Amino acid sequence: MQQIISEVERVVSQMLGDVEAKGEMPKQPVKSVIVRVIERLQHILFPGVFESGNIHGASYKSRLSVMLEEVANDLVAQIALALRYDAQYKDRPQDEVDKTALDLTCRFISKIPSVKELLDTDIEAVYNGDPAAYSKAEIIISYPGIYAVMVYRLSHELYLLSVPLIPRIMSEHAHSVTGIDVHPGAAIGKYFFMDHGTGIVIGETTVIGNHVKIYQGVTLGPVHLRRPKPERRETPPDPERQRNRLLRRVDPRRRHDNRRGRGGGRQRLRSEIRPRKHPRKRKEPGIAIQKQPQHIRLRRIRPNGILVV
Repeated sequence: MQQIISEVERVVSQMLGDVEAKGEMPKQPVKSVIVRVIERLQHILFPGVFESGNIHGASYKSRLSVMLEEVANDLVAQIALALRYDAQYKDRPQDEVDKTALDLTCRFISKIPSVKELLDTDIEAVYNGDPAAYSKAEIIISYPGIYAVMVYRLSHELYLLSVPLIPRIMSEHAHSVTGIDVHPGAAIGKYFFMDHGTGIVIGETTVIGNHVKIYQGVTLGPVHLRRPKPERRETPPDPERQRNRLLRRVDPRRRHDNRRGRGGGRQRLRSEIRPRKHPRKRKEPGIAIQKQPQHIRLRRIRPNGILVV
């Protein structure tokens, strides 16, 4: 037993060697607090959708006000910690750092209504583009793409304010939850729709216009780095994704659909979304629609598992 105690003390001393040399414990933003901020902002952006109890007008308004104040308080503290990782604020007095954190938080809070407007266009794009979506509430609650876009649009506002660390913590949290990796530095327009979403990667320098639909497995970003690591802004820009585009991943085995190049099977394809000749009639919310069963005659199964009818 004494041998184990001695070994534990040795390992702990070795792990804390740098901390003891500097004389202080490094401080950084707390991920659990930032995740809590995201959850509260989700309630604020979609009032009543994620509430478990009854909602009353006056009391709920005061509840959202308190929730937004808690978000602001948490952000001030976390941004103050994150600013220490910026060379500009590394050696500044704490009072100046706290004042900057307060100013950045106020500017971020003022952007929440504009984020809400953009998210409404994204939800509209999903509702109009997915035949399986029966209501906007279903999209908000269950679609991982909308959650990833919500976190992106919030983190993008912090990114534009040059807040260190926190935007990436937010985006990587959404990445771990949804499997969708959207860098907060990407520029994405209105009416953005990620169908299914799993495996989508959107890099920092990507520019996406309005009315763009992306399917699962699409990667938008440089193939490799052409710049020194510390310098962020010399990254070669990604091709701009104009408005009214559809991007999807194709099977590299199907040569008539995909020309394999240096990127392998993950080719970045784009084609214009043509308007429908006959607009699809939307389903009314709250009305159950029973689909008539269809009799499908199975002919054969190909070796790749595709059913031929």
